[in-house]
Amino acid sequence: MYGGAGLETGFGTEVPKHQLLSHAPSRHKRRTASASANPSTTEPLPPALEEKRRALARALRRPIHVRGIRTPDPGFRGRLRVEPSRVLIEYQVAQSGYFWHLAIIEELLDRAAAGQARADLRH
Repeated sequence: MYGGAGLETGFGTEVPKHQLLSHAPSRHKRRTASASANPSTTEPLPPALEEKRRALARALRRPIHVRGIRTPDPGFRGRLRVEPSRVLIEYQVAQSGYFWHLAIIEELLDRAAAGQARADLRH
C-alpha cells in the first residue's frame, strides 16, 4: 500500500481505492436480470416467448418477472400472481425434460392475458 491510496498488486501497479470499493461483492444477492435488454426476467427466453412477454407487459402496463425456483413439492410446476405493481411467473426448475419450463411459462402468460390473476400449475 502506498499511503492508503490503493492496493499494490505485486506487479508494479496499484489499484485505486475507489475502484476497490466499487467492485467489492455485495452482502446481498441482487435480483437483477441476466440480460440487460430484458430487465424484468431472470431467465433468457426464446425470441417468440420474449416478444409475447413484452407485448403482455405493455398490455397490462406492468412488468412481468419470470423466474425459476426450486421447491421440494414434486407436484408443483408453476404459478402466476398478478400484483398491482408486477406480474410474477415462477416455474419449477427441477423438471425433467429439456426446455420443459418453456411450455409452463407460455401457459402462465396465456392465463395472464386471459385476465386470470392467480394460477397454480400442478401435476
